[in-house]
Amino acid sequence: MTILLWGLPEERPLERVRRELERLGAPTLVLDQHAVLETEVDLVVDSEVSGSIRARERRIDLRSITAAYVRPYDSRRLPEVIETGEQRHAGAVEETLYSWAEITPALVINRPGAMAANGSKPYQMEQIRSFGFAVPETLITTDPDAVRAFWERHGKVVYKSVSGVRSIVSRLRSEHLKRLADVSHCPTQFQRFVPGRDHRVHVVGDEIFACEV
Repeated sequence: MTILLWGLPEERPLERVRRELERLGAPTLVLDQHAVLETEVDLVVDSEVSGSIRARERRIDLRSITAAYVRPYDSRRLPEVIETGEQRHAGAVEETLYSWAEITPALVINRPGAMAANGSKPYQMEQIRSFGFAVPETLITTDPDAVRAFWERHGKVVYKSVSGVRSIVSRLRSEHLKRLADVSHCPTQFQRFVPGRDHRVHVVGDEIFACEV
């Protein structure tokens, strides 16, 4: 039995999961994305899902992996990949591992299919709304005048990207006026600011884990 952790070892969530698994004595293997240019993946799909990962000097039989925590960064944006221009290899490794994570019988947290909604914040918001949650009034636009009208109506507004690329949610302030025309080149999501404490909630099976941010 092997638990695979795929991502950047120094990232806090992955590091904390690794430490906890090691404390529990679980056999853990970290697939370091920094070594993506030294990584090759063979995936075979027949009567069973098999294949192997070769990372540096190590070979991993995919059938030996019984669980995986999948938290990869875009490999093509890693400095070591940009410097060498090997985005094609990095992308191929990533796509093959994503395919494996989707179809393997191992327990995977979280499968790409389950995470797909994260690629579009508007789609994710509609999913949240469909489950009965209240969501702030939202504007997605490339029209600076529409932003000004929305801002005037609500007084306090936050903005964020609409894609799955990680972005920092920020308050819209007067100093942003000189850059407001930039939204004409990129659809941007604006929302009414909701005061109060931020919480993040994770659901695992029937259990709910909430924490204040």
